[in-house]
Amino acid sequence: MTRVHAGGRTFAIEAVVFDKDGLLFKSKAFWIALAEERLKQIRYIAGARAVQSWADCFGVKTEDGISVSDVDATGIMAVASPAEEMTATAALLVQTLGLSWTQAREQAFAIFQKADEQLDLRRALQPQKGFPQIMERLREKGIPYGVATSDTTERVIQSFRLFDDPDALAFIISPREVSRGKPYPDMLERIASQLQVPLGRLLMVGDSYVDVQMAHSAGAIGIGIPETEEMRRQMLDWDAVIVDSLEQIFFE
Repeated sequence: MTRVHAGGRTFAIEAVVFDKDGLLFKSKAFWIALAEERLKQIRYIAGARAVQSWADCFGVKTEDGISVSDVDATGIMAVASPAEEMTATAALLVQTLGLSWTQAREQAFAIFQKADEQLDLRRALQPQKGFPQIMERLREKGIPYGVATSDTTERVIQSFRLFDDPDALAFIISPREVSRGKPYPDMLERIASQLQVPLGRLLMVGDSYVDVQMAHSAGAIGIGIPETEEMRRQMLDWDAVIVDSLEQIFFE
């Protein structure tokens, strides 16, 4: 058992769970790079008529349908899972192009698959302060850790490989492995069961209120690292410990 100190509070823990985008990597840079790849594929596969409709629906700001200047942090692009994004894209293609559902679903799958293949993770990923050093500190203490994310398992592994050792992850949990994703407790309950760790000694670290809400719902410990004051306020509603960076989480 290890003790974690953060925000003036101390907890006994046995494992640590991290969110990925926004916590370990700067979210805006990743969203913008991925959105640009998707816009390219939408233009190529579905035509220019679908480009602006998709951008507006997903909270993506583009002036020319190619370059992205911003992504709404509360929009579909930022908060939905890949499966939800694909379904939303297929529905938009039905409405915009008059495709059948089968055709739209096939085109949406092709758009997302090709965009993922073309995405340059080295350009898209910018590590947050304290990553990957916090993983090194956890390995020194012998504390198991892993990732609970709305992203795909494949991209988690690819992302970690650029900055750290993905083989050191004790688990990677995405919405595909559970009935309900964040903010429901299912992901943390699965991790606790897999590691045979009590939920009360499982630490969840995230940059969004849904991460600490998930921790609260599961009876786990939640530490939040918000980027905005509004997100900080939402986190406090779920009894989260608030710090400014991964460097302010200490283990002994």
